[in-house]
Amino acid sequence: MDHISDHVLRALWYIDAMATQGIALTPDEVDQIAIVPPPRDAVYRSFLTSFMDFDLSSSVPSRRAQPVAKYLLAVQWATEAPEGMRLTAKGRAVLRLSGADEQLHEASDPVVTDVALSPDDPLVYTVLTRRLAAAGEGLLVDPYFKAENLRWILEATSIRRVLISKKASAKERPIIAVALGTLPNGQNVEVRATGDKNLHDRRIVAADGSVQLIGTSINSIGRHETAMVTPEPSIAKAYRDSSENLWAAAEIIEPQHPKDPVPEPAENS
Repeated sequence: MDHISDHVLRALWYIDAMATQGIALTPDEVDQIAIVPPPRDAVYRSFLTSFMDFDLSSSVPSRRAQPVAKYLLAVQWATEAPEGMRLTAKGRAVLRLSGADEQLHEASDPVVTDVALSPDDPLVYTVLTRRLAAAGEGLLVDPYFKAENLRWILEATSIRRVLISKKASAKERPIIAVALGTLPNGQNVEVRATGDKNLHDRRIVAADGSVQLIGTSINSIGRHETAMVTPEPSIAKAYRDSSENLWAAAEIIEPQHPKDPVPEPAENS
């Protein structure tokens, strides 16, 4: 479309790309991607021989690649922290949509998008742990989550939030409270309980916004045949939004030390 300038098309792509990942952009953020020129890639000198009909490229670039760090910071795809540069949610979304994220993971640690969790597989917990660990400081949504799984969450993953059901966990909540108050690093994870009837499907919402659906409760892994499935972007966005809404309205389960009285759950909770 020659009548539309490249920087306008780039802005349209960016708005659409971020929307598919559930990220809302402000006008200033859209302007940034349009007005900040991306760094040029390297161009290598090539020539056509007089004897063979193919190109031979030299190892000397005729134009060197430009630095990228300032550009990534300017368009807010990365942020600078004391421990080094880190991708923002927008940067992670761009990486994921480009396909480069999957290629890099496949090269270093092949993982399929969907995976079966069979009780006959001796490595079923290894697979589950790897998926949870890959979610970073994400959110685990499991209505029937039990206190016995907290140590594993704390020691083997970086999950920082767990959302459970009030109705399904009426007797389990005081036990979870004590576990949070007594386990080493129990303060590193926050557990909330919701009474919302819309909570049903088990899921992992990763720190980068990606979503995986789990066919059964964590407690039933290894006992029943199930699977972990990555939904398409529009469905993932719906799950991500509903998970955050449920989390925001849920009740915090406060850590409880055994020397303190443990409150009895309300009968109607």
